[in-house]
Amino acid sequence: MVVMWSEKAKSNLCRSLVVFNVTLAVSLLVCEWLIFEVAIMFCEVPHLPLEDSQTNRQGIVADDAQLKVMMIADLHLIGQLLGNSIDRLKRESQMRTAFHTAVRQLEPDLIFILGDILDEGKWSFLPEDFRRTTGRYRKYFSRYVNSMATKKKIDLHVLTGNHDVGFHYDVDNIKVHRFEKSFNASKVKFVSEKGVNFLLLNSVLMRNDSCALCLETQKQLREAKAVLDCIQISSKKSISKKCSDLVKKHEVEELIPDVKPDKISQPIILQHFPLYRANESSCFSADWNSLNLNISKPLEQDWDVLSKQTSRNLVDMFNPRLVFSGHSHYNCEIWHRYFADQRRKVLEVTVNSFSWRNNDNPKILLLTIDRNSYTYSLCHLPRESAQFAIYCLLWGYSLIYIVRKCRNANVHYFPRLWKTKSV
Repeated sequence: MVVMWSEKAKSNLCRSLVVFNVTLAVSLLVCEWLIFEVAIMFCEVPHLPLEDSQTNRQGIVADDAQLKVMMIADLHLIGQLLGNSIDRLKRESQMRTAFHTAVRQLEPDLIFILGDILDEGKWSFLPEDFRRTTGRYRKYFSRYVNSMATKKKIDLHVLTGNHDVGFHYDVDNIKVHRFEKSFNASKVKFVSEKGVNFLLLNSVLMRNDSCALCLETQKQLREAKAVLDCIQISSKKSISKKCSDLVKKHEVEELIPDVKPDKISQPIILQHFPLYRANESSCFSADWNSLNLNISKPLEQDWDVLSKQTSRNLVDMFNPRLVFSGHSHYNCEIWHRYFADQRRKVLEVTVNSFSWRNNDNPKILLLTIDRNSYTYSLCHLPRESAQFAIYCLLWGYSLIYIVRKCRNANVHYFPRLWKTKSV
């Protein structure tokens, strides 16, 4: 007996296969690439207010005077213990596409990742597991930034988070040294560009106790304060030997101005843990609709946020212009007032997680800043729920089309797709 396909069945089968393949290609193209291109196309690096900025003769902010900064946080690259291959493929594909698109379209001067690059760094006891996850970070992020050097020089800096080395009770010198060596991170680090000073801190080691790593961090903080004091009172022509030795030790000779300044730009603090706040009700801007956000829930010191005393000490020591942090996975903007003098307040912006595993609505923070002023905005990335809805819409339409074609051919079940002929 020879199986013979009817012409109508053949035609419907071919059309169904074509529709299936086209739907697969279109859905992947739209949901895994085009949606990111369109979303970031609507993002714009904010412009500085003219009245407070360094302007050229036409009254426009000079490009060489302003600094464009991009910040993301909490990548949580999945390790070998808690994740699975499908989850890893999906989440890291989203982050890779979003990051590449943002860097290419927005062209920042600096990029900061505010900690928790790894999800299981604190548990990666086997060197091979750590190297494998670190290799994926380099492949998706740092190598792409380096590849853009032919078009524009972009500096990428990484901060340490609790998932990278563990919380205070779990951290040790081996984990800290391994992470700092692999990601060129430090306990305290200066980054200066176009007269704007950033102070990168390892906030995991900010406990005021006698742990060796914490004591070393406190020592480096005092040295950082001394460096800033030297910058304020020195110039390249008149600098004391003590200040000269200090700036050479920290490799920040470029921070010393040619002429003694009347006023230096106060540092911008970047760290993983937010400064102390009792709860989220003080945030004047936040992801109020986030499933992770309970604004009345008390935040635990040295777990959800830094302790109140540590936060006061940092603000008192450095008097920062701004503070940026991560860790909580959602956005919060808050004015901190730790002192009786209400003029001594500081704005902190907590940045959303960049991973769709932690938040359905990741964001990128875009900062434009010069010596005198700053402005920032949030770039909204596509919601994963929107991607899922597009998949459902495309595949739902395709299935309806295929079913209708089968019905038009009077095909109600698979065996009737062919006719038989005896020979």
